[in-house]
Amino acid sequence: MTQIVIAPARLHAFMHVYEIRPRKNHRAVDLISDVLPFGRLWYDTPDDAIGYAMHTSRSHDAVIRVYDEAGKT
Repeated sequence: MTQIVIAPARLHAFMHVYEIRPRKNHRAVDLISDVLPFGRLWYDTPDDAIGYAMHTSRSHDAVIRVYDEAGKT
C-alpha cells in the first residue's frame, strides 16, 4: 500500500480519510470516503483518484490510502 499523508501525523476529528481500491473488474479504481457525497467515486487510474482527494481536502488534513488487489496497504 502507498499512503500519502497531507498533514501532520496526528489524527483528529476533522481529518479526511480516503481509500483507493481496485474495482473487481480490474479496469479502474474506487475512491472511498465518508466525506464524499455518495460514499465512493469511480476513476480510471489511481493517479486521478489521488488528485481528486488532494484537491477536495486542500483545506483539511487528510490521509490517502492506496490498496493493491490483495487488499493490502
